[in-house]
Amino acid sequence: ATGLIDEHEGMSLVQFADILAGELELSRRELDEIAFMSRRKARQTTAERRREIAPVVTASELIDDDRGAGPDEDLAWLGRLKALLGRDGRATAGQGQILSDGAAVLLLARERKLGDDLRARARIVEGLVWAGSPRRPQVAVLGALREILDRSGLGIADIDLFEVHESFAADLLALPTISASPRLWSRFGLPGEAPGPIEGDRVNAAGGAIALGHAGAASGPRMLLALTRELERRDARRGLALMAAGGGQAIAILIERP
Repeated sequence: ATGLIDEHEGMSLVQFADILAGELELSRRELDEIAFMSRRKARQTTAERRREIAPVVTASELIDDDRGAGPDEDLAWLGRLKALLGRDGRATAGQGQILSDGAAVLLLARERKLGDDLRARARIVEGLVWAGSPRRPQVAVLGALREILDRSGLGIADIDLFEVHESFAADLLALPTISASPRLWSRFGLPGEAPGPIEGDRVNAAGGAIALGHAGAASGPRMLLALTRELERRDARRGLALMAAGGGQAIAILIERP
């Protein structure tokens, strides 16, 4: 993880995560709990996720599920890991996205082109790329959140579920922490007003990259599939996917069930 360098600042994602955790006064325990919850949610939804995975047969085994987090990676295990940036650091390898391999496919079409044999599982309401300061790449998703709410005329309460890329636990925990605090929103130089509180059970309901891995260009489609699947399971309407894109940019896609 320490080799993933931001081209503008020359700092790693680990350094950004550690700085953010300090600025938000997040404890090591809080960060470990976020990482643990990602793992637990992923394990609890294994059966649902497996239905959308195309099995791969190798010379020695059948791979039909994500294999990021092991069964022994509980909260106690996470607590025993050493900090990546010295004794006073807060970020650990257990709190970061797992680098993995994979691929994903989505079928996108205009509604009038679907025909009688296909039914859309979700409709894209709005999508955007938000560009902020490369000095604050961890909070770019919050800028994208504010922009897409403004464009759609919706508020936080109108979004049933959020799917957020888990770069590090600190980045994920920053979303509800800063969104709920006008003071922090202003301190981080974000546009407009703080959107308001986001309850934890509405974010990454089936786990995220900390547990499942970050398979490069497959992560975006995986997130949209997970979001659509969970909206269907809960009979909910709207979901919002958010992902930082490097250089202080972030991507936001708002979907709703037809």
